[in-house]
Order: sequence, then C-alpha cells, then structure tokens
Amino acid sequence: WWHGTSFHGIPWIWLCGLLAVIGGNVLDFISLGLTKQSVVSLVGSWTLVVTALIAPPLLGEALTRLDVAATCIIIVGIILTVLGGYTEVEDWPIEKLIAQY
Repeated sequence: WWHGTSFHGIPWIWLCGLLAVIGGNVLDFISLGLTKQSVVSLVGSWTLVVTALIAPPLLGEALTRLDVAATCIIIVGIILTVLGGYTEVEDWPIEKLIAQY
C-alpha cells in the first residue's frame, strides 16, 4: 500500500490536507455547542487566510494582488467583529455542559 510518495496513487500531501479539513470540521461542529456561532465563524474565516499564506510555499501557487487584498479584507473584518462583539463570561457547571449534548 505504500508507494513512496503516494498512497494508492493519492499524494500524501493531499491526504494530509483532507484529514486536516475533516478534523477541522469535526472540531468546528463541536465548538458550536460550546460558544456562539459568531465566534466560530470567525475562526472559520481564518481558513481562507491560512490557505492564502501556505499555498504559495507549499503548493507553488501564485498569490495575486486580488488574493492579498481579499485576505486583508477578511483580516480587517475579523478584527472589527471581535472589537464590536459583546461577550460575557459565564462559568458552566459540568451538568450544564453535559446537557448541551
């Protein structure tokens, strides 16, 4: 089953990326039960930023000015949302956490 740089013809880097996406979506789903959706969506927005940053060195893709501008807009949007959001810290007992699921 091991063929050097691939697993049954599928590149290892692609498989690692697939596992990262699946794992991230599972954690994203779990986090929806622990915090507000507005916070979870901000974390999800970072996916686009990270992809834009790691795609050029990792995959050799070209980063255009439009990509840079869009990434900057996403970062500004995240910052504005965090600064404008009202958050209240609440301690949850274990019973309340269990009841969420």
